[in-house]
Amino acid sequence: MKTIRWSPLAIECLEEIVLYAFKKEPLKAIEWIDSLFDKVSLLKRNFRARPMVPELELTNVRQIVHGDYRVIYQFDDTLISILSVRRCFKQFGENDVHSDTEKDVNNI
Repeated sequence: MKTIRWSPLAIECLEEIVLYAFKKEPLKAIEWIDSLFDKVSLLKRNFRARPMVPELELTNVRQIVHGDYRVIYQFDDTLISILSVRRCFKQFGENDVHSDTEKDVNNI
């Protein structure tokens, strides 16, 4: 089974989202983050089943849509790297993948 690793950028994005939501509706924020972690943990078994990130068209970079957000991840033979958590409408570029991959995957 694959290991899931969160990049520094993904953690930072997630913290911002949750802290903002927690100020408005604490219980909903907790439910949202719990259900997001549940979805992400399912990637260990079916990481290829999710759609590719359309702006990249890379077969090893996929996304999970969770409410108004997408969790963008990259996978290889042993690891699933969560690269970013973004609003659905926000574009994700190739530079974002390379910079996050260098920070996280190469330092494992």
